Amino acid sequence: MIYIGIDLAWSPRNRTGGAVLRGGPSGGEFSAHALLGGDDEILTFIDTHGGDGPCIVGVDAPLWVPNETGRRPGEAALAVSFQRYQAGAHPANRRLLARNGVVRGEA
Repeated sequence: MIYIGIDLAWSPRNRTGGAVLRGGPSGGEFSAHALLGGDDEILTFIDTHGGDGPCIVGVDAPLWVPNETGRRPGEAALAVSFQRYQAGAHPANRRLLARNGVVRGEA
């Protein structure tokens, strides 16, 4: 099985992270990583490393951002759950994302 992770940059000006793990029930190994530019580079990375068999691709990005300001309910819940570890999700809202010209996960 191949697992590909994409950490989508909020802006096309920034680089997107890509990582590939290969493995199965007994374990896996890290096999590739890259800093990627636009959507075409991201799709090429997935196509190059996805192989011909089963592949799961996960994308870390705000895919739906209905709120103009503040944070979404899921981000607030994560903040409460993980505050003792000083961890939480970075808040996504349309005002923050629009500074980059587009809500990239929705584009």
